[in-house]
Amino acid sequence: MNIHRHLLLGFCLLVAWLPGTAHAATYDVIAVDFTGRAFVQTDQGNEPAITKASFSSEDLQNLAMGRPLGTNIPDGEVFALAIYCPAGQIDDSQLIIFDTLTSQVLKLVASVQLDSSEVAQNASTAVFVSQVDFQDTGDDVNGINDGQWQLGATASLDANGCPTSVRAVAIGNLQVNVGGVQTDVVVPRAYFRTSGKFIATIDNQQ
Repeated sequence: MNIHRHLLLGFCLLVAWLPGTAHAATYDVIAVDFTGRAFVQTDQGNEPAITKASFSSEDLQNLAMGRPLGTNIPDGEVFALAIYCPAGQIDDSQLIIFDTLTSQVLKLVASVQLDSSEVAQNASTAVFVSQVDFQDTGDDVNGINDGQWQLGATASLDANGCPTSVRAVAIGNLQVNVGGVQTDVVVPRAYFRTSGKFIATIDNQQ
């Protein structure tokens, strides 16, 4: 009886370590450039004012890391898309801050939620829509509190049916802290595009 139990335990441990059976999901990481127009409502006397502002991947990166806007980005730190594509089907992915010097994820900025019914693809191209849910990152002085965007994207695919590049347009809102002031930001149009080649493959342990 004990022998059987030991054999069963050993088999279970072996299966847990076999490639393709681990609990971690594998993501391909590629750098992303982001630019967008933003509008902020400010109170000036009795008449609220709407102020135009530009917004970039560097801005999101600094706020997510708790840094003031305009701070120089540290060497090796990139704003990136972590793409999950099991069995040639694009699935829920992530926007992250990634350190290329240590190959570490520094911050999960947002989850990119996809449904298979919202993806149309052939051998070379995929078109999809998704919801981007921003996480609470940074701090009370400089940070991202919340936000939701709707994303419409086109991706070029490799021979396995997974993206090699992505171009997207997004609309939505953000709640951010800038210099200790909590601000609601409306983004009527923003542009995403991946840049360069994949810089890493990572396992998501969450």
